Amino acid sequence: MPGKIVKVLVITGLLIVLNGCAASRKNLNNEYSNESKSRLLMKVKDNNIGKESFTIQKISVNYDLNGEKRKLTGNLKHNNNGDILLSIRIPGGIEVARIYLDKDSVRINDRLNKIYRYGKADKIIGKFGLNYEDVYLLFGDLPEIFCESDIGLCENGISESRDRYFSSYSIRTKINCNEKKGC
Repeated sequence: MPGKIVKVLVITGLLIVLNGCAASRKNLNNEYSNESKSRLLMKVKDNNIGKESFTIQKISVNYDLNGEKRKLTGNLKHNNNGDILLSIRIPGGIEVARIYLDKDSVRINDRLNKIYRYGKADKIIGKFGLNYEDVYLLFGDLPEIFCESDIGLCENGISESRDRYFSSYSIRTKINCNEKKGC
């Protein structure tokens, strides 16, 4: 039972990060220009937020668990070293879990069930099919492995990439040409 709770907390944490991504984006101009692919790629990589410190003050995730609708809120802090601290709260504002993720380790403090888990980041995150670097995909960051030939021209404000293979899976991304950001 505690193993399932930890899995639910980690998946919930990743969903919160994914949902919180929209709060960190800036709404720029609605017009896009069909600029060169190399220039677009350079601007998108410059807009990657994984290199900077940032805080997402309010994150909200609605999910369905065995037919029961639930809502969690929280906040996320990221520093320029790549450390992520995620606090998950129930609607009353009580913190039920805190997840700390750095390049080497993951710490999960389940305050509701009074369980503390500590492990290597590659093992815990690997259970869910991700690597540490892949967490930044949830923020809309474009991985460094993408090059000019991997992305297409902007059509209706979106540029789609071809599949790019690395690790044990492939990634296909879309780039919002207005915001110069992965989506």
